[in-house]
Amino acid sequence: KSGINAEYGQDVDSRRRSDREYGSGQFPEKRNYTPDVKIVYTDNIGRELNSKEAFRQLSHKFHGKGSGKMKTEKRMKKTNEQLALKKMESDDTPLGSAALFREKQKDANSAYIVLSGGNRIPTDVNKHINHISKR
Repeated sequence: KSGINAEYGQDVDSRRRSDREYGSGQFPEKRNYTPDVKIVYTDNIGRELNSKEAFRQLSHKFHGKGSGKMKTEKRMKKTNEQLALKKMESDDTPLGSAALFREKQKDANSAYIVLSGGNRIPTDVNKHINHISKR
């Protein structure tokens, strides 16, 4: 397709070259610009997907099929566990026992907790606490 274009009266290749040169010369400050693009995929509840999960979702949508019942339940269980971990305090257990221990510690005004023996504090500990508070 190289040759003279009758409409423009110039070489077609040089015309294309000048168009490219004009486009890049139009914004000289953008010459070394490299955009930083990050594509983030999310599921229907707003959770961010990794590449494997995103591809699976895309593939299921494209082919019009989905996972089986067992896989779907397994995936839902996994996401529910992840959400529960996020909601839970970082230093606590799923039952919230660490928070209860801290509360008991404050109530007893003690630096430690006796884990056996029910809700009562041994008598020698009470004597020690009373002795310290009298000072």
